Amino acid sequence: MTLSMASVFIITLFHNIFTNFRALPSMLFNSFMMALLAGGMIGYLVGDARLLAAVFDRDGMKHISLLKWTSSKRKITNTMLKYDKNFSFDKFEGQLVALVRMAILAEKPENLACYAAGTRDAQFADILEMTYTNGLCLNKLWLEGDQMHMSIRTWWINYYENDGKIKKCGDCIDTVFVKNISRQEEPGFSITSVFCPDCGGSFDAVRQRICPYCGKEYHMENESWIIVKMHLIR
Repeated sequence: MTLSMASVFIITLFHNIFTNFRALPSMLFNSFMMALLAGGMIGYLVGDARLLAAVFDRDGMKHISLLKWTSSKRKITNTMLKYDKNFSFDKFEGQLVALVRMAILAEKPENLACYAAGTRDAQFADILEMTYTNGLCLNKLWLEGDQMHMSIRTWWINYYENDGKIKKCGDCIDTVFVKNISRQEEPGFSITSVFCPDCGGSFDAVRQRICPYCGKEYHMENESWIIVKMHLIR
């Protein structure tokens, strides 16, 4: 506002001088009043515009579509209830958030049964801790045979290291999840204690995707959601 008022004062004063407005005291008074009214109003409006822009861009929130964010829960719930009458959005959201955290914070995500996205984006390696902010947006949903695909954008506050300092950044993560909808998730299913469909052995799929008893690869998409693509938007 101060800058705006000063600019209007100078512009008005020079305009009055070159147009032979009046005596110097009159020109100064006129310029001061213009700066106070016009300059003050312009500065106030510009300040409000910057404040609103900062609010909507809070920690990367600008990457979340408000329209999609408000309709995502309804669209996902209505779609999944067609295939699973016991579907719960809150449980679904919790599962996806846990999978994203595991895939990013794991030293070797390729060993996870829930991760099939290939080489992880190098930007994820800098993230030390992450907090989910209840920002979930459905980008796209499609079906390929019995495989349900969901492209979902989630909003996180991430802490990462940069030149030896810990910094905070609002990031969006686009993730494609896949699940075999022809098979219902077993009650009480836990990724930490899965059963091999070939030999029946129980093991922790958080740490390994190969059954330690028979050596067969465990396909978690037949039981729950897995990640097949993941991209950081900063």
